[in-house]
Amino acid sequence: MPQNPRVTVTLDIFDDKVIDQMSKHRDASKSEMIRFMVRQWIEENPNMLEKNYGVNIDDINKEIAAKSKGITPEHLIDKLPSMFNSIERISINELADFLDVDQKTIKNIIFQHGEELKEKGLTLKYIEGVIVKK
Repeated sequence: MPQNPRVTVTLDIFDDKVIDQMSKHRDASKSEMIRFMVRQWIEENPNMLEKNYGVNIDDINKEIAAKSKGITPEHLIDKLPSMFNSIERISINELADFLDVDQKTIKNIIFQHGEELKEKGLTLKYIEGVIVKK
């Protein structure tokens, strides 16, 4: 598992004093306290993250889960042709949910691996949020 990324922040005097008192109250380091506050804010504000910043928490969770399960683009490329034997079109949301991956992964497969899909007998087109078999 890759090491967690490190982020360095500079706090003003007020923020530092608040974080310092919070960390003493919880018997935690300042970095643990900041990490806790960020996580709590994210969990309490998923709608604001999506609306204001375009961050989809469900997609991030699916992306992380797919990586931990070892779901690779190659795995999906192998799986898609048989799926499209029984369907002509599907929304990107439905396909992502069905495959238990994020929408970004599905778009990557279609946009970056189209030739590999063609080699397997499948040509797909992305039209306004819908994936259509050509």
